[in-house]
Amino acid sequence: MSTLKVDTILKRTGTGTIAIGQSGDTVDITSGSTLDLTGTTVSGLTGAGKILQVQTSTYATATTTTSSTLAATGLTGSITPSSTSSKVYISLTFRYGSSRSNNGNKEDGYGIRITSGAGTVIDYDNSGTGWYFQRDDAHAQDTRNITTITGIDSPSTTSEITYTVKHAAYQAAGVSSVFCRDNATATLTLMEIGA
Repeated sequence: MSTLKVDTILKRTGTGTIAIGQSGDTVDITSGSTLDLTGTTVSGLTGAGKILQVQTSTYATATTTTSSTLAATGLTGSITPSSTSSKVYISLTFRYGSSRSNNGNKEDGYGIRITSGAGTVIDYDNSGTGWYFQRDDAHAQDTRNITTITGIDSPSTTSEITYTVKHAAYQAAGVSSVFCRDNATATLTLMEIGA
């Protein structure tokens, strides 16, 4: 077997197609090597919809809010898509809790919003039509729950995207809501899905 060592392979003149191998050949990328397609256009591949990369971020500090204004929880995650046609699958698993005194027969709730530089990506917010985890029966409550929320983003970029997890208390008077209740670890997973 012969070995050809070069730094760059270019078309002899001009630009166009460079052929490697012939029909029936197997082109092998040696184990341990990296096939870097950053900034390129890839066509003709089968298996679209496969997971191209996974990025995971964790946070384990209890973060409390008593406000109906969305605020950062402290958890963020970043991913750099390899193609503008890729989707980003987002999964957030976290423990939350809320406590309150007698709040006078009002509906209370907890809102989660995930944003990127382009705006809101996933919204379980404090708008009144969002995500409730409790209702008031005119007595004190103290809740703890673990949940997972998911969504799909279509960022249309190959630049790095940072996703930020925010939260708010709905009907905030007398309500104290906590992300990462009891310092339980929250996990934000970002998966690039090939188009």
